[in-house]
Amino acid sequence: MRITHIDGLRGMAALLVMTFHLTTRYGQLYGHTTELPVTLPWGNLGVQMFFAISGFVILMTLRNLHSPLDFVVGRFSRLYPTYWAAMLLTALLLAIWPLRGHDISAGQVVWNVLMFHELFGVGSVSGAYWSLKVEIIFYVLMFLLWTLGYLRRPFIVLGGWLLISIASKFVATPWVITQLGLLGFIPWFALGISVFVAVGKHEDHAWWPAIAALSIVDIAIDEGALRTIWAVAVLGIMFVGAKGAFSALASKPLLFLGAVSYPLYLLHEPLSYTFMLRAEHAGLAPVAAVLMAAGGSILLAYGVHAWAETPSIAWIRERYSKRPPPATLVPWTVGLAGLMGLAFLGTRLAG
Repeated sequence: MRITHIDGLRGMAALLVMTFHLTTRYGQLYGHTTELPVTLPWGNLGVQMFFAISGFVILMTLRNLHSPLDFVVGRFSRLYPTYWAAMLLTALLLAIWPLRGHDISAGQVVWNVLMFHELFGVGSVSGAYWSLKVEIIFYVLMFLLWTLGYLRRPFIVLGGWLLISIASKFVATPWVITQLGLLGFIPWFALGISVFVAVGKHEDHAWWPAIAALSIVDIAIDEGALRTIWAVAVLGIMFVGAKGAFSALASKPLLFLGAVSYPLYLLHEPLSYTFMLRAEHAGLAPVAAVLMAAGGSILLAYGVHAWAETPSIAWIRERYSKRPPPATLVPWTVGLAGLMGLAFLGTRLAG
């Protein structure tokens, strides 16, 4: 299994999302001063590729886990310090150079520290943050399943999960099940899980085509032809990449983008928009504005990666390695899942 190639996939996904935002989405929101020669209207599907990558990585992580707290600390160190740094940097720069139609308050910034602030009806500092809530719920659900021992045979769990998701497209399904069960997103995570099962010498190895097929059927029913084609493409790219048969994924540019993909995803959207608005209306050609915004976003992302992400991960994990492991985290896990469920219900009732 070639994890390096999965890192290259992260770089590809980040590049797709950034290109979509800087070309197509910016044009929809603000309008380029002249038409761009090339746009990427389907680049937003890079987010779905991120979900598939998460499915692969999370099952791999859980399969190699020694204690529940290892997972909690690992995910926290990977996600939160970088997110805080990127979010605060974005808020600071937007306070200095405001973005039209994107006002943020100090209270909003404080709520955004949670990462799952949208559960409480609070808007995000950057629109790209919406997917973080989905990722957090997925992590909690997978952690619960692992803690309870249900991931020993992931085919059974995923098969049932996907069948429920498919059934929900035809019969009325309670809102809580749809939202907490991630029925709109589980097929994308399951694609990545199926690849891990296929290449990871798992006992459910023979069943991975069924998991992949159910995922693609679910996407075809709910999301249309383009996303179905993309799902098949993501499955194929991830499979050959995990096998080490797609050398382009191990290229230095994609590996670099993969290394900075998380801060790049968090930073690029509102900061690029505020620069491009000023630059294009000052007379800079849209193509030049897009290229400069992309380059600036990558530089900022590298700065956060080098000065916040890498040191914070190392610091937290070093401190954690010196602490004795707790006996169990089952009550913590159940409590966290319950808290998120109550937050969903409260938001639903408030709406």
